[in-house]
Amino acid sequence: MKLPADVIIEALSPLGEWTLRGEDAASVYAYPRQFDGSEPSSGCVIVPAAEAFSALRPGRRGVLAVCVFPLDGARDTPSPALYPARAQDAGAVTACLTALYDRLEDWDEQLDGCSFDMDGVQRMLEISSERMGGSFGLIDESYNLPAYTRDMGVLLGLGRAVSTSRPDDASIAGLADDPQITAVRSARGVQLYENASAGEGGISLYRNMFRPGESAYYNRLLYFRHPDRYTAADRFMLEHLARRIERITEHLPTFSVPVSQYEALKQHIRRMPYPEYRETADVSAALALIGWQREDSFRFFIFRSLYSQRDAGITDYILRRLERLIPGSCGTVDGERILLVQNTRRAGGSLGELRPVLAEFLRENMYKAGVSDEIFSFSRLRGAYRQAAAAMALGEERDPMFWYYLFENYLSDYLIRKASEDIPPAMLTLPAVALLLRHDETHGTHFAETLRVFSAENFNATHAARRLYIHRTSFQDRMERIRALTGLDPEDEETRFLLQFSFRLLESRRGG
Repeated sequence: MKLPADVIIEALSPLGEWTLRGEDAASVYAYPRQFDGSEPSSGCVIVPAAEAFSALRPGRRGVLAVCVFPLDGARDTPSPALYPARAQDAGAVTACLTALYDRLEDWDEQLDGCSFDMDGVQRMLEISSERMGGSFGLIDESYNLPAYTRDMGVLLGLGRAVSTSRPDDASIAGLADDPQITAVRSARGVQLYENASAGEGGISLYRNMFRPGESAYYNRLLYFRHPDRYTAADRFMLEHLARRIERITEHLPTFSVPVSQYEALKQHIRRMPYPEYRETADVSAALALIGWQREDSFRFFIFRSLYSQRDAGITDYILRRLERLIPGSCGTVDGERILLVQNTRRAGGSLGELRPVLAEFLRENMYKAGVSDEIFSFSRLRGAYRQAAAAMALGEERDPMFWYYLFENYLSDYLIRKASEDIPPAMLTLPAVALLLRHDETHGTHFAETLRVFSAENFNATHAARRLYIHRTSFQDRMERIRALTGLDPEDEETRFLLQFSFRLLESRRGG
């Protein structure tokens, strides 16, 4: 394992003060367990024998040299060397360095045994937490916590312990609201993060993770322990751990597409509610960036908070969680609503499997959702948006206790509402139905109700008679009188459709 010079200086500090002299002080050095007397490779930390060291610094014995060049003095440039303020015993120096490398190499070997997946990342954090005596969290750009260890509340600056179970929504919402967590999205290397409740939570170390070519982090590794006086070894171990985790997360499907590549599609989704939106030629390119195609199947979701006003940071956080909850999805914030498109071909599961999970999420976060039918071309997505919006509006009227509304359950309501936008519902019913209603009112008969039940029972005479609590013969007598009054033929297919539609219109009128 290679260590930076400041970690070595820190390990040797109990023996006294040390000074690094010469050029290339930021080089990384390696410590060989045994030196066989041959020329050391460039960049080695060695404890040289007295005769070997005398060639570099005559008159000094038992000191440590940090060598970039061999000790034979063949080069004119002086070798960078780590010098003690006073003469040191080589055995004591060796013992300090051996203890340091034993600890770090044993930790690194345990990390080697972890699987190459998120379960392995979780295990890496647990091992590191035990070795370093603190709390770790791996936070992705959506403010989710794909891996975590103990005391997450302290890590997030909440000033209280949170068990190893996933922190609650309030904890994550607090993190999403903390401007410090997103302030330095492009920072490289290990940084200090001043928690929102610094008086209680203290200061954490963090290290951003980047995909090749990306300027903003996609994951952030946080480390916290009391007291928050972090050592050079802490910083090195955090950096080393981050590099290991990067090799895993940047190749996992969850993190495989850079966030920036979704932005072109998000722009299209953001403009879709507006009447002037027209699908442009760059749609195919926007889809191709994330591996989608125009001919894929899609579903549109609209989410609305039950709170009258919600902080923009919380809404953005909810969107990110929904994108992880609903597989194969991409969404955007539209005012107080969230618009989300799911590529159902890529989702790998049915809506039926998603519904209980979605209902639980909506209930916990106080949101409602309108959901379109599945459509089979991106060019029809604007129509799917209208379906989702209509399902939300109609569902909240008819079934206010529900958490989500599928358009397919409100199709007839939508058709009736659209049909009666220009003409009153009473004027869209069959004239024969209006005639029966007037006859019933005048003569005290029940012909209109008999015909309504008959149509509701899909024109099954036996079922209709049972529902009306009359004998089947009596039912047939009523139907004969209805035919005589109106001239209707219930056996005609179009007449059946218009009868059912007429009674639905009348029901909607009464409901209104």
